[in-house]
Amino acid sequence: MQGELTLSDVHVPPLYEQIDQGTPHYINTRIMLLEQEFQGNAQRLDGARREVSRAKAALRNAEAHARLNASGNSKDIRDAEVLQKTEGQRDAVEFAELALKHTQDLVHEGSKELNALQTRSSNLRSEINVSGRGRP
Repeated sequence: MQGELTLSDVHVPPLYEQIDQGTPHYINTRIMLLEQEFQGNAQRLDGARREVSRAKAALRNAEAHARLNASGNSKDIRDAEVLQKTEGQRDAVEFAELALKHTQDLVHEGSKELNALQTRSSNLRSEINVSGRGRP
């Protein structure tokens, strides 16, 4: 029926976005989520590095084939033919390198956020202990 909402129509923000960011509960929830993400970072980075290596190998292979098949009379013409015939492979290398850089940036930003949250958590614990609220 028209006009009915489905689950895909409703946006529910993640739980950590629903919690007051100044509370220990938010900090602990966010730290746990970041730690879970970090468990897969090594694999994500390795995969991105492998894609760069594969793309570069494909480019070298395509350039070798293009050089063998180049028909120009001068080196400049043959080089231009090679460039033209390997444009897709060069684009793939550039894309793979950008994807790797993006992955590295995400890991770095997550690391910075985790460090900041751990500092905040430590500071909050100290404040609670100093105020006496953390004592049994």
